Amino acid sequence: MGRAHDLRTRRWPSAGAILVALLFAAPVSAFAHVPTIEPREATSSELPSQTAGGMNSYPSQNAFVIEGPDESRAIYGYLAPVQPYDAYTFQVTNTVTTTIELIVPTRREAAGFRPSLHLIAPSEGIRLDAQDPGRTPRAEFFEPFSLQSFWKGATLQNVELRPGVEYELVVEAASSSARSGPYVIAFSGAERFTPADWLSSLKVLPTIWLGTYGGAPPRPIAMLVAALLVVTAVALLGRLSSNARRRAAARRG
Repeated sequence: MGRAHDLRTRRWPSAGAILVALLFAAPVSAFAHVPTIEPREATSSELPSQTAGGMNSYPSQNAFVIEGPDESRAIYGYLAPVQPYDAYTFQVTNTVTTTIELIVPTRREAAGFRPSLHLIAPSEGIRLDAQDPGRTPRAEFFEPFSLQSFWKGATLQNVELRPGVEYELVVEAASSSARSGPYVIAFSGAERFTPADWLSSLKVLPTIWLGTYGGAPPRPIAMLVAALLVVTAVALLGRLSSNARRRAAARRG
């Protein structure tokens, strides 16, 4: 009986390691885009100005720099009520043809949020605009990494990006849309995870699950899930500690 009990307790550490690995590694594997969180300071309170050609110009001195857009990237952001738009900049190292898509979490408070997407390269005279398709009901899908479903939104398809060009990417609330809400910018491209990408992905998981990226208010359901994960982890650690103490006591006896 003592031997059987000892064998059961010996299985617990490996089982715990497998559980933790599944909780964190599986979602990363399921989502091929490397995630990035929009910092709260990467915002602008300046209104777009009209150029001579009647096009909007977006001041981007506070723009957030997107690293590695040549590969699959996902930028989790939040357009706050006081912001007319969110601005990003990026460059590519090789000529690449990609699709840039905006998706919006299927939250009740974001139901009316249908932002537009603008890609601008002032030095090249390039400006591409995409609006939300405006479909009702909105097309949606479940994304395992975020533990969240998303509505598909504005999309720039088959965009050729060239090295040496500084691109500006702007997320702006459409005139017929709610003025604020969470969003994700997804770059298609080569699906490649480096060890650093894995570590950074695990680091931002709690923020993504809670939905607090870019200063967004937390999701109640995500807070519940996070609490359950914490309780599970604490219970697991307690069980492992208890088993360790029993084994130590058995060796002393």
